[in-house]
Amino acid sequence: MESTEGLPRLSVGAEVYFFRGISESEFLPRLTIGGTNCILIEMPPAPWPESFYQELENIWRKRGITPVIAHIDRYIGPFRTHGMPQRLQRLPVLVQANASFFLEKRTRRMALKMLHADQIQLLGSDCHNLTDRSPNLGAAVALMEKRLGQQTIEQIQSWQNTIFSIK
Repeated sequence: MESTEGLPRLSVGAEVYFFRGISESEFLPRLTIGGTNCILIEMPPAPWPESFYQELENIWRKRGITPVIAHIDRYIGPFRTHGMPQRLQRLPVLVQANASFFLEKRTRRMALKMLHADQIQLLGSDCHNLTDRSPNLGAAVALMEKRLGQQTIEQIQSWQNTIFSIK
């Protein structure tokens, strides 16, 4: 048997597209990340009304499931929804950003500022292939460590470990 030491842990999960009434869905527990009580939510690509924030809070309150907002970077810049991170901080949610948010010069400053303010807890690659959406986590982690220090990387790892211990 081959050793798996040093390899990342893989878990089954889904990126679930947000819809009105999602907190009432009987299917939510089956869509959580690797049997945890966390669910990866892809939000609509537009400014969100207050009812969306309430729905996210209800996922936690009614279902006991912690929403993880996928790729926050897709919503902030294009829609000028810069108040979104502060609004999300008041909710029982976690926020994930893509590595490209930290690597692109036009968004790097905002990404680092949000990470430093604990408005981003998790990092993803959004890797779909090896060409236009290639894996880029290593470069983003190196940049974060250089700009914000090793403790930032440890905090992201801590959040990741927290997710996989939430049951």
